[in-house]
Amino acid sequence: MTNTNFTKTAEGIVQERNDRYAKVFQPLTLITLVFFWAGYFYSLYNGNSNNISSYPFLIIAFSILNAQVLFTKEKAVNGGLDILAKCEGILFCVWAFATVLYLLVF
Repeated sequence: MTNTNFTKTAEGIVQERNDRYAKVFQPLTLITLVFFWAGYFYSLYNGNSNNISSYPFLIIAFSILNAQVLFTKEKAVNGGLDILAKCEGILFCVWAFATVLYLLVF
């Protein structure tokens, strides 16, 4: 009996911590991801190969952090971030497809 009560309490604490994490960390990482995409495309436009090679690692890492929001039907903290997350998810998939296609062709 005590173990089941403790388990329910522990699960509630973990869920509360995850909700707090999502309210603070999720908006920061989604907005940061926009700047990484902008930096990547700016480096691509300028032809700066050093920056072009470093941005994909940042984009992939931050996309993995937000994978539940970017690639599933789960909603973000608010509507604006939800639209932003879905756009970033689509952009990531197109970018990954274009990269694989480029590697196969060239």
